[in-house]
Amino acid sequence: AVASECPTLEQLRTFFASALQMDRDNVDGVFCEVSDDVLLPEGVARHPTVKNLRIGADLIGDSSQVQVLLLGAAHLSDITTPVGSRFATAVRGVLDFLGPLKQVHKPV
Repeated sequence: AVASECPTLEQLRTFFASALQMDRDNVDGVFCEVSDDVLLPEGVARHPTVKNLRIGADLIGDSSQVQVLLLGAAHLSDITTPVGSRFATAVRGVLDFLGPLKQVHKPV
């Protein structure tokens, strides 16, 4: 993701749980890693420089939920899906800027 900053880990936990419609207690190992700065074109955001972020979490579910969770997690970066839309809406409600989301690897 490209964003103004890393949300708190508790905020991320809530974002994942809300988007995937699951209990927050089943979202564990949440992380947000900041890498390089990204310079934005003028007028795109309040701050001309944002951060490249790598975010993720471990999702805990029983065997009957695994396929649903994997499918939902695969759609987190796609704002045209209900899961992706809920995730992006939650993140945008907290951060000054959220750019494109890119899935780094397939959920496992």
